[in-house]
Amino acid sequence: MSSRSDAWPGNPPADVEAFILETVDMLHDLDDTSLHELTPLFYEHGYEQVAHSLRELLKMLGHDPDA
Repeated sequence: MSSRSDAWPGNPPADVEAFILETVDMLHDLDDTSLHELTPLFYEHGYEQVAHSLRELLKMLGHDPDA
């Protein structure tokens, strides 16, 4: 099975690079959360954000995360 990554052995396409940079920013935002904001809601929302980004990145790489 060929993955989308086979199509870009060097730098990823601009849309993929942009999504990666957005994901990195999101992770930095999560890491910069103050201690008093580390509530159950923070962890629930953070998990959803990370899971969504990971699923999208897997799709960009040609994988089906629901398989």
